[in-house]
Formats: sequence, structure tokens, C-alpha cells
Amino acid sequence: MEQVLDHPGWASFWGWLGGTIVAPVRTLREVVLADAWPQALALLLGSAALQTILGLGELVVEVIAYPGRAAGPGVAPWWVLGPASPLAAASGPLGVLTTVPAGWTAASLVYYLIALLLGGRGSFTGLWAAIGFANLPSLLFVPVAVVLWVATMLGPTAVVIVGLLALMVAFPVASWSVALQVIAVREAMSLGTGRAALTVLVPVGVLLTLALLVGCVVLVVLIAIHAGQTPPSSLPSV
Repeated sequence: MEQVLDHPGWASFWGWLGGTIVAPVRTLREVVLADAWPQALALLLGSAALQTILGLGELVVEVIAYPGRAAGPGVAPWWVLGPASPLAAASGPLGVLTTVPAGWTAASLVYYLIALLLGGRGSFTGLWAAIGFANLPSLLFVPVAVVLWVATMLGPTAVVIVGLLALMVAFPVASWSVALQVIAVREAMSLGTGRAALTVLVPVGVLLTLALLVGCVVLVVLIAIHAGQTPPSSLPSV
């Protein structure tokens, strides 16, 4: 790894935002070399504040669209702001301010430890900053969330159509974000592309496996509860 540069001015922040999209390899390398954790922290706090505003706005839309119903799980997709969003959705709009930083840091720590096991060497703060900028594509779902809110007031058909369109966009954007995270790990931890990809994909695979196991357990429990509540059919009289 090259020598760490001095922290640049805030003018670099805006250049890195665009550079992560159009020139990710060079930009993420600069983020790592500059150890740009202050800029990454600003991006993190801005993302958390934006998601908080979206969550509060969603509650308002739910009250308008369904005035007689208690507020429950909303229609905004969990992927609006990246990997930390499921935690944020579970904790409520204001909980985003703590769960987004916590999720971001936890993901970076997992990547850091796996990269070390694979022979990588680098700075945790540099990796933390690069992972933050690598999550920029997920911000594209912010307008999708707004459209979904509007669709709730147009009826279930509109929600289904917009939801399907969101899913069509979700896969390429999620793949793009994962690719940027691989580049971030590679540049921050001096790994080859293969080992960097393994660093990112191992936690994803573990999480998907756990989610599948939890889903199966929940399904079995629901089936058992339903079977217990269903009265036995009466036998025909002889």
C-alpha cells in the first residue's frame, strides 16, 4: 500500500461522490490513500438524516392514505440506503441515526477481519471510508421510495406495478454496489480481485443462509400454529 496522504479539503468530497460513479477504481484508491474518514463520516450522517426524513415522511403518507389504520411496516423498500437499512427499518425512523452508523461499521469490521485472514494489509479507517463511498448506488432507490409512497394512495394495483419495477432496478443496482465494495476492499487491503470478492461475498452468503434458515423456522412455526388452531374433521358416523 502506498503512503497515506494528508486529509484533503472538502472540495475533494464532491469530486469523490461523482468519481465513485464514473471512475470508481481511481476514486476509491484516493479515498483510501487520503484516509478520508471525515468525508465518509459526513456521507454516513447525511445518509442517515435522509433516511430519517424518508421514514418520517412515510409515516405521514400512511396516515393520509390509511387514516383508520395504525401505523405499521411501510412501503419503502429496505434497500433504500444499503446494507444497514433492514436494521434501520426495524428500529423506526429516528433509530436510523444510530443503526446506519452501526451497520456501516459492523460491515467494515467484518470485511477487515476476513481480509486480514486472507493476507490483506491496510487501514481500518481507510476501508471504512471506501466502503461508505461504495454504497452510493443504493441512494438511487430514494426516488423509488417516494414513488412507492405516492402509489399507496392510488390503490393496490399501482403499488404492485411500482414494486415490480423497483425489483427490476434492485438487482443491477445491488450488483453494482457489491462490485464497488469489492474494489474498495481490494484497494484498502492490498488484495487481489479474487480474494477481495471472497471477502465481500462470504458475509453475504452467511447472511443469506441464516435468513433462509430463519424463514424455514418461521414457516414451520406458522404451519404448526395453524394446524393446532384447525379443529379436527368429524369422522363419519357408522
